[in-house]
Amino acid sequence: MLPANYNRTSSKFLNILSVALLFASTLQPSPAVESVKAPTADPHSSLNCDRKFNSSVIDAVDKHVKKSLYSKDLSQNVWPRALEKQRGKILAAKNLIELSAAMNVAIDELKSSHCRFLTINDDTYYFLYSLFNNKNKSKGDCIFPGFVTGGVGFEHDRVRFVLNDSPAEKAHIQVADKILFVNGNKYIGLANFLDLANKTALIELLRGTKKITVSVKLAKKPMYDMYVNAVTKSARRFTVDGLNLGYVHLWCGGSMAQEAMVDVLFEPILKDCDGLILDLRDGYGACSPDALDPFFRQAAAYPDFETTDRNGKKRVSTVIFDKPMVAIANGGSRSGKEELAYALKKTKRALLIGDRTAGYFLAGSMEPINDKCFLYLAILDCSLSGVRLEGTGVEPDLSVENDKTSSSDIQLDRAKVELVKRIKEAKSSS
Repeated sequence: MLPANYNRTSSKFLNILSVALLFASTLQPSPAVESVKAPTADPHSSLNCDRKFNSSVIDAVDKHVKKSLYSKDLSQNVWPRALEKQRGKILAAKNLIELSAAMNVAIDELKSSHCRFLTINDDTYYFLYSLFNNKNKSKGDCIFPGFVTGGVGFEHDRVRFVLNDSPAEKAHIQVADKILFVNGNKYIGLANFLDLANKTALIELLRGTKKITVSVKLAKKPMYDMYVNAVTKSARRFTVDGLNLGYVHLWCGGSMAQEAMVDVLFEPILKDCDGLILDLRDGYGACSPDALDPFFRQAAAYPDFETTDRNGKKRVSTVIFDKPMVAIANGGSRSGKEELAYALKKTKRALLIGDRTAGYFLAGSMEPINDKCFLYLAILDCSLSGVRLEGTGVEPDLSVENDKTSSSDIQLDRAKVELVKRIKEAKSSS
């Protein structure tokens, strides 16, 4: 979903609609504070905080919630009680990990998506800054290994997804790996990598019952740029039953990521495939409906553009993709990706398989707190043609569940089978 103050070049209506389209990542209900164990020694002193710092955070968060939360009822009747229940634990927090956990327990009482207290230890902190906040865009620069742990049924230290072409993928880190230590420090989150720009991290992980140590080369980059690059690098093709199946993972939205997906659709790797698997799982949202434009265009209205050079060499440019499709979604498909999943399913343009989407469909805004944290707060309720996805999500046409303790991708395997069926049906009816 896009923050409410994000400007798009499309119509005013789409500007308003787009605010419902961001989160698809790590916004889960918080564990009880008692279960959050801070490391015996923080790998970075920047995580430390004290009672004065925590008190100022409470005041700022309380002010934003009361002033801007999308529901007056929640802000006036639920929030004050939730905050008071957690006030003592918030004040007593000794580091940002404890502070975030305690604050988010209170925020979870709102039972609303797009409400999260985020710190410099959170991937989402950097993603949002790198995507939306033009005044402080440099805050989105971070040392990100390219894997995300926790959420959607995954343990806090178990890898949920790995970005294509990221340092983590190059080091062969896999989904379901359990991250144990980074350069000898207990894994606590992105803070393990804060001081490792242009350095190598030794990551000790558990894969099944086997301990493995991998070397990861790191660099400081805008996080959004890494997601955009991953969209391009995700493109591949599979040969099944003599058919060429294309695949692309839309890791997030935003204009650059959506343009990257469209560009790769018409590159040689995908443009002559017999059908396409569009992966909407995990990553982030920020998608807008125009991401689907190439899949709904009519050939008569978008004729191929042909050029011929002086040597007679011809080139044909196509801007429509009208071949059979299967889309994959899961509980990490949120906000904007839920709109895409909803549209593809409703129109039957693609068979939707996987898990029910998250049902995270409010509009969020970044509310500043200090230089180490901010509040992401739902400020608008949203629906699609009267259908409210918040708390409900989108049910797949075909339910297929992956094993959260294995790197095997049952959903993708099934998507290949279903796409072959759709291609053969289309060929037989033509």
